[in-house]
Amino acid sequence: TSEKKSSEEFSANFLKERPYKSRKTVKRENFDKLPNYNSQNPTFLYAGVGSRKTPQNILDDMASVASWLESQGYKLQTGYKSKNKDGSLSEEGADKAFSSGTSNKELFGPDMSNDLARNIAKEIHPLGNGLTGAKGLNFHARNTFQVFGKNLDTPVDFVLFYAQKTNSIRPKGGTGQAVHMARLKGIPAINIWNNPNWKRQVMAIVKKNQSTKNNPKENVEKNVKGSMDGEIHSKNENKHSALVKAESILKDIDKAN
Repeated sequence: TSEKKSSEEFSANFLKERPYKSRKTVKRENFDKLPNYNSQNPTFLYAGVGSRKTPQNILDDMASVASWLESQGYKLQTGYKSKNKDGSLSEEGADKAFSSGTSNKELFGPDMSNDLARNIAKEIHPLGNGLTGAKGLNFHARNTFQVFGKNLDTPVDFVLFYAQKTNSIRPKGGTGQAVHMARLKGIPAINIWNNPNWKRQVMAIVKKNQSTKNNPKENVEKNVKGSMDGEIHSKNENKHSALVKAESILKDIDKAN
């Protein structure tokens, strides 16, 4: 059917995302040393971030998807606002929603920022060296860890986020920092905002990465070909059951909305 065909084409095109190229020549000495996204070597890490003004129904979706992604072996990387006196973490907005849905996670806060992360933040942020104030700078520096890990050597497989689009590759708000870095490195960035296909995008990446992990020598696009709403073909029974469960969870999310 035409609907199935469009779904197949959508999945294939999305998985071909490549690094964005800046129109201006910008020197990013530290950022350029960070690793690029490698679709043939999935890390089973993802960054879940978003606006503090994310609607409640989207926050609920974030928690549900985080729970399912954990069942698929994915680890969440997101942020926290601050540490409380008792050592607990203060979380908010989309970051808190993602975090609430999974126990397989690593959270990064502004207090964890270092000189390298701060320098990278300045290289990416539109204000550049004009990005001043320890608090604001450290929050932007924190985003670098969310995308590349605590040692800045392991890029996530994708960034799932909620933020208003702009006319550039950088969405609105602080979330734009993480998304900007991801897109410059070719990391798929899925925006939930006004995007009815975001669940299919998540499923496309999960299917691709599971195929790559189980069949590293096979063609990736061949393994992910098919409708994101149904028809999952796999010789691995465990993999098949997991993906069927995934569809059930995502359909439950749709019903809740």
